[in-house]
Amino acid sequence: MRKLFCLLLVLLLCGTACLAEETAAPEKVESLPFAKNTPLMQVTFFKIGVEDSILIQCSGETMLIDCGILPSGQEVVDYLLERGITLIDYAVNTHPHDDHIDGFRTLFEKIEVAQFMVCYALDFNAEMIAAIKSAEANGVPVVEFTEDDDLSFGGNIITLYQDPTSKNTNSRSMASHIRFGDCSIMLTADVGAATLESFAKEAGEAIKAQILKLAHHGTDTPNKFFFETVAPEICVLTNYRTSERVQNTLSFLNRHKTPLLSVYQGNIDFYTDGKIWVYIQ
Repeated sequence: MRKLFCLLLVLLLCGTACLAEETAAPEKVESLPFAKNTPLMQVTFFKIGVEDSILIQCSGETMLIDCGILPSGQEVVDYLLERGITLIDYAVNTHPHDDHIDGFRTLFEKIEVAQFMVCYALDFNAEMIAAIKSAEANGVPVVEFTEDDDLSFGGNIITLYQDPTSKNTNSRSMASHIRFGDCSIMLTADVGAATLESFAKEAGEAIKAQILKLAHHGTDTPNKFFFETVAPEICVLTNYRTSERVQNTLSFLNRHKTPLLSVYQGNIDFYTDGKIWVYIQ
């Protein structure tokens, strides 16, 4: 089973090189090709398991979207400190499941956080209550937000998508489309296929993006209409477990000839000047 998973990953990663000219997918580099002092946006996917923690840096400001499970919070802290980051301007939770919210409790104790932003009721579940208590105990202001709020910062444009009527916590996750110049990335949290399709029907080409983070750690096969509307040049998988559900997703990408990057191989750092994407892994 693991061999099949790894083989599919190799085929997809090879596809990155084979399709680069045709699709203009983000290019892997050893060093950044941008001139000194060029304004950049950096998007980092941390390797912390079958969990999400995504760092956005733009014009000196930082946003951390989700922070994994409780033990992974320390891993995220270590990654941040290794990069010289001692302040998170915006700590954003997409939904209060342990693999997205619990790690914030460690973050609040170890790193200065300007605000903790949540899009569910403060008493929604035990995980949310624990995170709120930790934020308050560490002097971190808690801010409630909805899809109508503007979280843009540092010159980027962030558009939020959520179905607040969904009774499924994953499908009620907050998704975000982040644009910097002509370059975009779509972050789907754990949103379900039917909800993602509704976002695509509502937004149309506004959700097109060169990079797509696969929803729910790749365990849900992508919705075809949503996928083709976003039309990604490359996808990101925040997962490295072997499972039939993940393999179904890998097969879907293979059929669509879409290259894949996985945190299975380590942290992924994307950089854009608003004209091109490059990445280091």
